[in-house]
This record gives sequence, structure tokens and C-alpha cells, in this order.
Amino acid sequence: MTDFRIIFSKKGSLAFISHLDLTHTFIRALKRAGIPLKYSEGFNPRPKMAFGLPLSVGTEGENEILDLSLSRDLSCEELKEKLQGSLSDEIQIKSVSEPGKKIKNIKYAVYRVTVSEDNGPEITSRKSALPERFEFESGTLCGTAYTYDSAYATTGETVGMCGGFEHDGDGISLDFTVPESGDYELAIVYGKANDGPSP
Repeated sequence: MTDFRIIFSKKGSLAFISHLDLTHTFIRALKRAGIPLKYSEGFNPRPKMAFGLPLSVGTEGENEILDLSLSRDLSCEELKEKLQGSLSDEIQIKSVSEPGKKIKNIKYAVYRVTVSEDNGPEITSRKSALPERFEFESGTLCGTAYTYDSAYATTGETVGMCGGFEHDGDGISLDFTVPESGDYELAIVYGKANDGPSP
């Protein structure tokens, strides 16, 4: 088998490296392990590998996805053993298998947010229940991010989409107050519309 899907966790200090640095970390680990990566053709060949939804800097990952292709057959067990031996303990290979659906078909991720207690006046005076949905287009735009009306925005109360996430610093900031400290499950759903303005 030459096509693989790797599920891994990323914790500790490695939560603070960028997605680009994480990509370079895996490429170097694969090379150190002697794993024969398959490369694209052309003047600037690149390893045939693709990650799932990138994590924000400072976020740990429990079940991150990496799809990659090799230039020769290798068993799942051999790939897992060789790759784990070349990685930091803060990255753990949880499973290696044959890919199922294409990685581009991943449409959402589930995040767990831990909120520490704050006894400040703003927190203790606001105990309202959390809304069930946060619309990103209602947040604060950062960098060159923008919002626009879209025929594809069929969910939520706000008819709009967000775009313009092309450079470092582009994004949307959301602030909210929780009723009390504890663990909260946050599901982020996104889609790719083709009717937005060109950046």
C-alpha cells in the first residue's frame, strides 16, 4: 500500500508551533525515518501530503489527520513504527490506515474549550445562558477578512459568509461570556461558497 491516513495527537509545547512548522516537522521526521515520500511533478516538486483542518496556534490536537503517499509499498505497522521513532513525544501516532473519504470532504471539527474561573466583576455579574449558535460574520474582522451575502448561507439567522483569509493575521475574533468555569464543547462548521468576491 502506498496511500495512508495517519491520525495523530499534538500536545504540550508543540501546540504553539504554526501549521507550516508542523508540516516541516513531519517532512523532516519522514526523511529521518527513511520513509520514501512521493513527490509531485514539475519544476517545484512537493511531497504528496495533506493535513486536515489546521489548528490555531496554542491549540492542542487529539485526533489530527494527515494523508500522504509513498513511492513504494509499506505496511501500516512499519510506517507507524518508523515515523513515531523520528517524532517528539509530544506528537503521538495513534493510527495508520488506508484513506477513506478524501480529506477535502472534511466539513467540520469538534473543539473542547476549557475556561478557567474568573472572579472579576464582569464575569460574576453576567450569568446569562450561552446561545446555541455563534455567527462568525457577527465577530470582529481582522486583517483583510470580509463578509458578504451569499446564496449558500442557508443556516443561521445571519445571511452572510466570511472570506479573505489569505494572509497571516486574517481572521475573525469572537468574544463571549460563559455562565461558569468548566469544559464546553464547541463545534465549528464551515463551508466553501463559490459566489464570493475575489480577494
